[in-house]
Formats: sequence, structure tokens, C-alpha cells
Amino acid sequence: AGLNEAIEGIVDALRSCSVDVQDGPAASMLAVRVGAEFIEGVDDCTGSDGYVYDEAGGELQLCGAACEAYLEGESLRVESFCQPG
Repeated sequence: AGLNEAIEGIVDALRSCSVDVQDGPAASMLAVRVGAEFIEGVDDCTGSDGYVYDEAGGELQLCGAACEAYLEGESLRVESFCQPG
């Protein structure tokens, strides 16, 4: 039991709410889902649920409840569209 707990602790420590998005699409071309729920982009994570997207760096930061759900094992899906949507 001790080894399993240690491994789970390591996995939990490695999880992050910051995700690199390949090819850095424009923010208006992005749809983000945690589990089955679409989440909205926000300007700042402070006190907000959703995500902040750094278009120039291609980094997506999950915020609030979205981050918590992802860390608890919900799937993350980032989709890029050809037209804003």
C-alpha cells in the first residue's frame, strides 16, 4: 500500500493546470472542454472559473473549478476551428 500511495503522490504533483497548445491558434478559434462541459475564456484566473490563453506562447491555463476538475481526473479537450466560433 505504501508504494501505491507514493506513486499517486508523484502523479498528483506532476499534474498541472497549465497546458501547452500546439501551433498556438488564435484565441477566437479555440474551444475548450473539461469533461463534458465547455468552458469560457477569462482575462485573469484570480477568482475566475474558465481558462486564460496566452496566444503568443501557446499556453492555456485552467482556472478555478475547471482546474480542480482537470486535476481530479476529468479529460481536457482543446479544439481549434478554421473560423471564429
